[in-house]
Amino acid sequence: MPDLKIPGTRYLVGGAVRDELLGIKPKERDWVIVGANPEAMIEAGFITVGKAYPVYLHPETFEEHALARTETKIGPGHGGFSFTNDSNVTLEQDLKRRDLTINAMARANTGELIDPYGGQQDLRAQQLRHVSAAFAEDPLRCFRIARFAAKLPSFEISPETLKLLRSMGTQLQELSAERVWNEWVKALEEKAPYRFYEVLNDAHIQDPWFHELELDVMVATHRERDFSLQGAFALIGWHHSETELDPFFDRLLAPKKAKSLAIQIAQSGRPFAQFDQLDNGSAVDLLDRVGAFHGDTRFETFLSALNCVFDINLKKYRDLRKMLRKVTATGEQGPSYGQMLRSNRINKLNEIRGDP
Repeated sequence: MPDLKIPGTRYLVGGAVRDELLGIKPKERDWVIVGANPEAMIEAGFITVGKAYPVYLHPETFEEHALARTETKIGPGHGGFSFTNDSNVTLEQDLKRRDLTINAMARANTGELIDPYGGQQDLRAQQLRHVSAAFAEDPLRCFRIARFAAKLPSFEISPETLKLLRSMGTQLQELSAERVWNEWVKALEEKAPYRFYEVLNDAHIQDPWFHELELDVMVATHRERDFSLQGAFALIGWHHSETELDPFFDRLLAPKKAKSLAIQIAQSGRPFAQFDQLDNGSAVDLLDRVGAFHGDTRFETFLSALNCVFDINLKKYRDLRKMLRKVTATGEQGPSYGQMLRSNRINKLNEIRGDP
């Protein structure tokens, strides 16, 4: 640790303590400082970031340090809190505002574990349990706990916490699309994404953000095989229609690439799965629709995404694309060029397939 005088008393908190106890190497470390104020942090050389909830970056390690604080709910949404972060706030008060007991532990510089709310016991029991009634003040915690279920698939949500989740459904409309999207995508990249969907189902919190999704189907399919993030979006396209996906992805303000991929799978995935049964004209039109005859990466993206859902012969379709892209319509111009090019590709495919 660089030689920098830290005001107050510093504690390692949150995920780093939890992961350490689980035998997992923490990805990052967050710290809480008790007995200091903002002026003391700035004077010590820390860099202030954030306005609503300021944190302080160590000038050399850039690890986040926050002053111990208490919060009071004063209005809807993520910004609807007032907080106190003066030198009188205790560590136990700061930990009490956290979401789950397993995230409400701290480690002192002496190595002592501070665990006022039973987080270590819940780790041993593999329970996801809220710390206090303040859990319900931030509805995003519904999706956050679903993400933790995906991260720690052997953990169960305690009955009292599940009951609390079920009571929070009407607050979910307060959330921003960005916050919901971020929690969901993080969950899709965890060990067991199906658990995210299970929690939505069990807690009855699919409305208003996820109500188009067939949650039981998503759970069953995610259990069968592992999916990359690309594959997870392809799977949604495979199991849902374009009319379902349009409002779903628009509501979440999804990146264009994610929405386009899912919709392309919804439109063309199942026909492509039956490619060998299509007549030559329909097969050429399908290849054209998924970008096989274009010079960009659309076709390769489509193939790799579809291959996440079920195994296909990638080499076969790459070779087929290569052969059909060599076809030309010499001497034709305007609309007749496209018509002749399609006809020539159909004839070429007929030749490749060896059809009579």
